Amino acid sequence: MRRRRGGIVGIVLVVAYAALRFGFLAYREHEDGMSTVGIVESLLVIALGVFVLIEVVLAVQHARTRARERVLAERHPGAFTAPVLVKRGTAAEVDRAAGLLAVRPERRAPRSAAGTLVADQHGIGLYVGGGTPTLLLGVPRAAVGQVGTGTTSSANRYGVGTVEALRVVVDSGGRWTTVDLPVYRRVVGFSVALHDDALREVVRSVAAAAQVPLDAQVRG
Repeated sequence: MRRRRGGIVGIVLVVAYAALRFGFLAYREHEDGMSTVGIVESLLVIALGVFVLIEVVLAVQHARTRARERVLAERHPGAFTAPVLVKRGTAAEVDRAAGLLAVRPERRAPRSAAGTLVADQHGIGLYVGGGTPTLLLGVPRAAVGQVGTGTTSSANRYGVGTVEALRVVVDSGGRWTTVDLPVYRRVVGFSVALHDDALREVVRSVAAAAQVPLDAQVRG
């Protein structure tokens, strides 16, 4: 429950702010003489407008994700792919891993974005972008210490707390670091992080596709 608390707290804060804001506007309009029916209608119009705007933004994001996944499927036939969330701390984790591997990422990880993890016989890659995917980090199979599960900060922009994530252990000559990526699915257009058995199933698929060690806790 604690791992999902971050997203819940964020949603509650946003809803509470919106309710207070609209409540104040409704009270002011009522004091100015607007009828209760008129106030309700105005609030419904505002809510509908916000909903439509959110759906448009999500539709654009989904289109970019689909375009990226199509291109990656062509580049890596037979590979296993998983939708992941790039969060604020991902940039630092990618930088540390790239430093161990002595490689330079094509670009710095964004503060918040949807990404795609690709696993095949060559290793594991993390991509963002749309029809022209950008490789944030490529970990050769020999440099993958293991894959498993861990916890990381909530990927929700307003979230606090932690969520479960897929963990890639990057090992280079005995020096190691981790990259934690929440795996998600779409629920009514929104990204919801996987946890428990659903997440462990994805982790097993990544390990099998990349032919890398699997954390014993996930294997059981």
